[in-house]
Amino acid sequence: PMDMLTINLAVFNGNSAAPNADADLSNSYLLGLDVTPVEGAMVSLAIISDQWEDPIEHTQNAMTYALAVGYMNDQFEVTFDYITISVADFMMDDDGDEADLVSDGYQVTIGYWVTDAVEILARYESVDPNTFDDDAVNSIITIPAVGTFPGAVIPVPTDEDTVTVTTLGVNYRLSESAEATLNYVMMRLEADDTPEPDALVIQVQVWQ
Repeated sequence: PMDMLTINLAVFNGNSAAPNADADLSNSYLLGLDVTPVEGAMVSLAIISDQWEDPIEHTQNAMTYALAVGYMNDQFEVTFDYITISVADFMMDDDGDEADLVSDGYQVTIGYWVTDAVEILARYESVDPNTFDDDAVNSIITIPAVGTFPGAVIPVPTDEDTVTVTTLGVNYRLSESAEATLNYVMMRLEADDTPEPDALVIQVQVWQ
């Protein structure tokens, strides 16, 4: 049936990845497909093409491919997301030649409602900001502030720049419009000599 498939087409102007780019020379094109094969399941695919002109009048092109798969029922949920972004001729390799900057990442989340009010979750995320693996070319990794750790911006060789995050959490539904969450977050960097802060995060969300 046709209600199993949704197709999205869009054109944007001025939606550039470069904050100081000329909006009139920036365009984004999107093709999205959403498929509902069975009740509670969803598969989404998006392709985005970005083009903009930087301040030195160099045309930049980027392609984004994103996949999302999920299933949810009254007691269980699982989601998987994958994204890869390629910016043509955006960086220099160790020989000084132009090369594409390619970033990718994915996440897997599993949740289970123990009772009507309590859900336990586990999530694993991995991001490689520069898939060009070379110990002579650096990525810039930004580590957020956690507790007394002030955060850091660290140049890491691209063969050691993958960041992984594991989160274990509990959601407690306080009411129909409020929820409390407790998450233990473990960040790990592929580079051995970089800080690896963990965090215990407590949040309360209220909505109408």
